[in-house]
Formats: sequence, structure tokens, C-alpha cells
Amino acid sequence: MKRILPLLFIALALVGCKKDKFNFKEADLVGVWFCTEWEGIDEPDISFWVNQDHTCMLRFGKSEIHYLTWAINANKLVFSGDSAVPEFTLKQLDKKHLAWVTYDDGAQVRASFANLSQILPGKWKSESLSLGNADITMDASGTSTWVKGDAEPEIIKWSLESAENFASPCIKWEGVNVDFADLFKVNSVTDDLISMYTSSSFLVTFTRQ
Repeated sequence: MKRILPLLFIALALVGCKKDKFNFKEADLVGVWFCTEWEGIDEPDISFWVNQDHTCMLRFGKSEIHYLTWAINANKLVFSGDSAVPEFTLKQLDKKHLAWVTYDDGAQVRASFANLSQILPGKWKSESLSLGNADITMDASGTSTWVKGDAEPEIIKWSLESAENFASPCIKWEGVNVDFADLFKVNSVTDDLISMYTSSSFLVTFTRQ
């Protein structure tokens, strides 16, 4: 019995250490994050812009913008630069998905995000009553190829931009075709379906191919 008890204590300690290990990678946080859910808000207009140099921007609607520095400490996402922004507890983090919890007046609040920087590259079918349909290949370098029916492919540059009047990210298009020289406000995001509105309020959907 004297030998068994010390071994039992060691085993319990090892189990406790294993539970406390977190494998969140800072590189997975870099990108432009669209808020898909914020508990207590029906249609959250929130975005999170994260840079490799540990600077970031957290936007809530049109006017509430926080410029911060960030670090991951175990399962905590810690900000500095603005005392109004709390610490967040990470629940999920990979290159495409982020979930955290925080506390508001003592109540736990959960939020989820999708990383547009990682989700957008790939092949998509674009559908729009105003712009027509197209097969699109988007490259992470910031170029895209659009094919509409039998027409010659168009090379169009793209980038993710922050607008003045809302927090949701926008996709900026720059090409020779005036139809695509536009800013698309992102409205909803999953891994395989993205809906957006043009600057003229026409709906555009991207479905992954």
C-alpha cells in the first residue's frame, strides 16, 4: 500500500498536466475573421483583423474600433492597448475557425468566427441576378480567374478591405470589366457558401466547387 499511493498521486498529477496542455497556434490566428455568431446579438456586425506582427483590429459596427496587440497564453487570447477589451478564453482555433468565450456583466458570452483569408482561396461558382454567373478560381496571392460561359477568362485582383460604415469585411475587386470593379460586403460565411452584397445592394453568392 505504501508503494501504491505515491504512484497513484503521480498518475493523477500527470493526468492533470495533460488536461492543462493547449495546442493553439499563433500562426492560425492570422487573417481576416468574419463573426458568424455572437451570443445575444441576432446579426452581429463584428470583425477581427489579425496581423503576423501581433497587431490587430477588433471592430464592432460602424464606430467601435479597437487597435490592439495580441498574444496567446495557454488557452487565453490576451490583448493590450485598450483596457475596454477583455481577455478571451479560446475554445477552438484552426486556420479557418475561431471560437472564444468571455464574460459580460458576469454572464458568459460565446462568439464564433470564420477566417475569410483562408476560406476564400479555391474554386467557386458565383451566382447573381445582376452580374450573372461565373466559375471563379481564387488564389491566396490576391488574383482570381473568372470564366463566364464561353467567354475568355478574366484575371481580376482581389483583397479584403475594411469599410467605413460597417464592421463586416468586404472583398474588393479590381479588373478590366466594370461589372467587377466593386466592393462586396460579406453577409454570411461557411466553409462552402459565402453570400455578399455589391455596393448597389445586389446579392452575390459563392458556392464552393
